Amino acid sequence: MVPNYDGFIGLIVTFAAAILWVLLPVFIYLIGSRVRRMLRIMESNQIAIEDLNRNVKILTEIQKKQL
Repeated sequence: MVPNYDGFIGLIVTFAAAILWVLLPVFIYLIGSRVRRMLRIMESNQIAIEDLNRNVKILTEIQKKQL
């Protein structure tokens, strides 16, 4: 008497596929929103760095004029 696991394995595979069917789009959405947020932070940091570079350039020009 060999037990038949075909129905049980099919049930597990179907359950795993259903979980992936639901969770995969959720993870894609969460990762996408995280990437968008990181891009916004990077853009704002780039603007701040450019502003800082302008200020440094102005200060070095003022310092050169004083010497």
